[in-house]
Amino acid sequence: HVAALLELLGTPCTEGGPTCLGLCHNKMYVSAIAKTFGIPVPEERYFDPSDQSASLPSVFPALVKPARGDGSIGITKYSIAHNAEQLVDSIDRLNKTLPGMPLLIQEYLPGPEYTVGVIGNKDNLEILIPLEADFTNIPAEYQNINSFEIKFGVEKATVELKQAKLS
Repeated sequence: HVAALLELLGTPCTEGGPTCLGLCHNKMYVSAIAKTFGIPVPEERYFDPSDQSASLPSVFPALVKPARGDGSIGITKYSIAHNAEQLVDSIDRLNKTLPGMPLLIQEYLPGPEYTVGVIGNKDNLEILIPLEADFTNIPAEYQNINSFEIKFGVEKATVELKQAKLS
């Protein structure tokens, strides 16, 4: 909401505008937008914890995370489920941590993770050098995910970002 407040006050800022940030906080919108541009995204299912008739996916491993938010809030070393029991456990943990929050259950795609920065406005965009996440220094139980604990230093380990070697 800070971007919206700054816009109302006429104060320039260097982040995306309030509409952009609002869209980006809804992970289902981000996936849908990516699909419209032909960007492959993992299979996913929206899960409303109040829906007692919801069926759970049976594709494993699965990544369980809040459907809204940023900063890896709600993503922990328990977010990857390798079977139905772990999936239910992950859902229960999130329901206790973030009560009532809709969840997103995605097909977990192992492999490299990239970050690409973009600077500019509509007609003048500059794409920065892609960076690849290096998970070498994080504990194995985090299964190569940049969880809240890793991002915010709860664990004494960090994910290093290095210039990506793309072919």
